[in-house]
Amino acid sequence: MRAVLSTGRTIEQGYFLEGFGRFSREYLETISTLYLSREDAEKLGLKDRAPVRVRGPNGREVTMIVKIDDTVQPGTAFAAYGAIVNTIIPAETEAAATPNYKQVPVEICISESTVEESDVETYAKFVKDIPGIGDRPVRRGEYRRVRAVCPFCGLLCDNVIVKMVGEEIVDVEEACVVGRAKFVSYHRERVLRPLRRRENGEFIEIPLERAIDEAAEILASSRYPLMYGWSCTTCEAIRIGLRLAELIGAVVDNTSTVCHGPTMMAVAETGHSDFTLGFTPHYADLVIFWGWNPSHAHPNFTFRFINKEGKLVNGRKGRKVVIIDVRDVAPLRPVEIDLKKCTGCDLCADACPEIIRKRAGKIGLKTYDIDIDKCRECGLCIRICPTNAFRYEKDVDLYMRVLPGRDYELLTAIRMCLRDLEIEKSKIGGVDKEVFVSFCEDLRKASYVVLFFGVGLTHSRGKFKNIEEAIKTIQELNEHTKAIIIAMRGHFNVTGSNMVFLWTYGAPFGIDLSKRYPRYIPGVTSAVDILRRGETDAVLVAGADPAASFPRDAVEHLEKVPLILLTPKLCETLKYADIVVPVALTGIECEGTAYRLDAIPIRVKKLVDPPPGVLSDFDILHMIYDKVLRLLRK
Repeated sequence: MRAVLSTGRTIEQGYFLEGFGRFSREYLETISTLYLSREDAEKLGLKDRAPVRVRGPNGREVTMIVKIDDTVQPGTAFAAYGAIVNTIIPAETEAAATPNYKQVPVEICISESTVEESDVETYAKFVKDIPGIGDRPVRRGEYRRVRAVCPFCGLLCDNVIVKMVGEEIVDVEEACVVGRAKFVSYHRERVLRPLRRRENGEFIEIPLERAIDEAAEILASSRYPLMYGWSCTTCEAIRIGLRLAELIGAVVDNTSTVCHGPTMMAVAETGHSDFTLGFTPHYADLVIFWGWNPSHAHPNFTFRFINKEGKLVNGRKGRKVVIIDVRDVAPLRPVEIDLKKCTGCDLCADACPEIIRKRAGKIGLKTYDIDIDKCRECGLCIRICPTNAFRYEKDVDLYMRVLPGRDYELLTAIRMCLRDLEIEKSKIGGVDKEVFVSFCEDLRKASYVVLFFGVGLTHSRGKFKNIEEAIKTIQELNEHTKAIIIAMRGHFNVTGSNMVFLWTYGAPFGIDLSKRYPRYIPGVTSAVDILRRGETDAVLVAGADPAASFPRDAVEHLEKVPLILLTPKLCETLKYADIVVPVALTGIECEGTAYRLDAIPIRVKKLVDPPPGVLSDFDILHMIYDKVLRLLRK
């Protein structure tokens, strides 16, 4: 069967990654799952957990596990964005720096292999014999409550309360399920010692000084190095990273190149109506989520900014929420648990103990209470339940299902409506004309419109042209009412990396310093394109995991060149690293400056000391810089 594949984040993926680890079975199954509509599954004669082979346009194949999902349109498929599905994603960026992670034509057929023979079982075997890997020791001590900033996503929630017993984090208040898991499991799957790969592929532990020396020698002797990442570290570390890039004449790129790089390109062309997130709860009476899943990408967003009562808007009751996407990504609100179906497995209560509380019922059976006032509407409890015991409601006023790749058409049609031009087609981008025209009238009547958009627009064909059209739509809407637009950024400091790049070089990503002056050419000086073409001869990665986010065609080059990895935890890129240097977890073990997704600088805090001998990214990069400087002066 032929289908159109889109990839994106899921709430299970984030929860299992932060709570169980990148090489846990739970996480690996999540990124190996292919979501199909019931209609398409019946055509192929498939049931849940049936194995299938998925072939991409690059000729590669992966084995995945089917999950029937009613949010997926017939003729389309969905998978969690990660190393498994990225195998079949083409690496061409069409001169926009970002591959097409969505609207990928694929072929799906029944697999002869079993689940046990699939990638899920073989994916993590390489970590078993690596030294210097494990849980960091945590000392118990006095109980304390500490106010913190969550270093998970671009929201940088600064109202989080962390409960600690010495160095052990026992609970977190006011965080989403993924943020809570990140804090509580911060000590797990840590890289505790510097490592070097031998010629036979095995890792050995080496002293930090030797790791710094070898990393510096690789960079100093490189002719065209690539330095990538910078979105999960501090702005202070990014600045010293750019100094190092200037010293060695490197290409320096950040993770926006594969997420909102097209947004930055569009903003440079058209400008945009800027604002802060704080305006939303106070003024916005019409909110649009376009190509973005708030519950899965930023689980605390609806709770903090949509459902919250503001000065002029009576919370969620006074605010209309519209979702425009290829999938039904409406926030889910649990109502009650059917105790006849519930087996008392506690998965929901373990994932979200602040909202789902378990207690003893009659004759010793477990029962649960739902604190709906604290619910983030991420839907994890509903999706994680193995018996479908939850009854739930969708928290959305209007959902418009756009056909894959037709967002540009829909945006153009909105501009036509705002100009009172006649629309002749009965469907616009897959949306019925009556529904669409009614929506445009709501736009005119609204007092304050906010458009939040995600990689559903930037990863699709058209890329920065989609964003340009969205910005122009908001600009024209401002002739009728007040309207603003914001990109929903992923990594907690990806906006900070763009800001540091901008104030240093005048461009947000993909800076080539090999000529000793900055050149910015998306599609040429961007990381995926450089790796796809096999141009770089050395790579340094800090604050990112490119092997988990780049197409396989680009990742393959990482096997051919020396790779220096600065990482606090186990990650996919460790498979390709030659020098591994452990670093402290930003926002937990070291402090610094980060930028919220609306470009507000926030100071992330230090809660505990890092493991013995482990330094921050800033300190490690400074040591490498000093060593490279001495080598180049010889």
